[in-house]
Amino acid sequence: MDPEISGIIAKLLTFLIKVAPGAGVSLICATQRPSGVGSGRVAQQFTSFRDNFAVRLGLRTSSWQVSELVLGAGAYSEGLDTSTLLPEYRGVAILRGASDTSPTVRTYLADGADAERILVVARAHRKAAGTLGGMAAGEADLEIRDVLADVLAVFGTDPGLHWALLATRLAAQIPDRWADATGDSVSAQVRALDVPSVDVKMLGCTLKGCRRADVEKAGRG
Repeated sequence: MDPEISGIIAKLLTFLIKVAPGAGVSLICATQRPSGVGSGRVAQQFTSFRDNFAVRLGLRTSSWQVSELVLGAGAYSEGLDTSTLLPEYRGVAILRGASDTSPTVRTYLADGADAERILVVARAHRKAAGTLGGMAAGEADLEIRDVLADVLAVFGTDPGLHWALLATRLAAQIPDRWADATGDSVSAQVRALDVPSVDVKMLGCTLKGCRRADVEKAGRG
């Protein structure tokens, strides 16, 4: 209930939900009623955190208003209302945002042993699909990537670069470490090292990116 602590938590959560997916990290959060916490700017930040989730799963709620908070704005007008789910069918929920449709689904409680079995099978599927790499694939001798050094190496003489262009240069010039780089993933990694995202004007176009001076300053820090 401490406003200062609530503000810090809200700020960190909002940062994570906006940045983490671009770095390949998925946030899974659960709440009894996703309304704002606190008041003023703290409440606004918690609301922003709630509203940035792309995929929503709603179990039975007491009213359509709470259902709208869970499933997101516009859900009720689309005919999605978790308050209509029957209480005798436990674990039944409405899933919104995972696909073009919003199906009614059945969920199951998984204990520790169940979760382990699920993860073992999921890993086998990823290995068979060729999407498992790094430490997860048992590669012990991994090269440590110096993000700021790599960024400076491809900057050239430009004082600033758009995130998308920076990702393109990294993938082209250092493919062994940045072959799958995207503007969002590079932005997340560089900003995590205290390099601010700023407006950069290049070729008559102003987009978000970073400046060489800020990258150099972060590297010295």
